[in-house]
Amino acid sequence: MAGERVQGRATLRPMTEAEFEAWKGPAIKAYADDKSRSLNISDQEAMALSVDSFDKELPQGLGTENNFLFTARNEDDTPVGMAWIAVDTARGVTTAFVFDILIEEPYRGHGYGGSVMLALEEEARKHGATRMGLHVFGDNPRAQALYERIGYKVTDVSMAKEIGLRGR
Repeated sequence: MAGERVQGRATLRPMTEAEFEAWKGPAIKAYADDKSRSLNISDQEAMALSVDSFDKELPQGLGTENNFLFTARNEDDTPVGMAWIAVDTARGVTTAFVFDILIEEPYRGHGYGGSVMLALEEEARKHGATRMGLHVFGDNPRAQALYERIGYKVTDVSMAKEIGLRGR
């Protein structure tokens, strides 16, 4: 694909139960932090939203139907991150949605993010998906640039402005 830049090569392996348990708590916290920052809500409110979201999307944990969680490994079989997609069919179109992708800090900037995304697309195709979507927070230009570089297009934009209360 034109503009595609992949240096480090990652392969995806199904996440083990131990890897899932190690990932879940920090993932819930990271999502809560993103929610708190982007929605300008309290940490407690953001944590409640995050826990509710994970409970809704992964009610059976790693065994939740149509959800696929992976550990990303580099050429030396070292874990470099993780990824989670869900596949759903609506209105006759099967779509994979990227719920989470994480490249561990020491491996960022080496092409693993792009490699994992391309591997996720292949996994999604195996499950019948013809389209893949994702959400990225507005204050994450690095991720936005990666997704654009590998061919993702903006499909909608949500915007907000703090306006405060008059007279207070």
